[in-house]
Amino acid sequence: MNEKYERRNVLKDRVDFDASAINMASLKEADVEIQSMKRKLTARRRRE
Repeated sequence: MNEKYERRNVLKDRVDFDASAINMASLKEADVEIQSMKRKLTARRRRE
């Protein structure tokens, strides 16, 4: 749980955060990207 908030804070800094719909969408997009990277890494680790 904590890790998620930390990651979100890093992303907020990168987006020069304001709570506009566009920025929220790009945060969500980045979050989805991170999740898919994690899935790929996990899958790769399982194969090895």
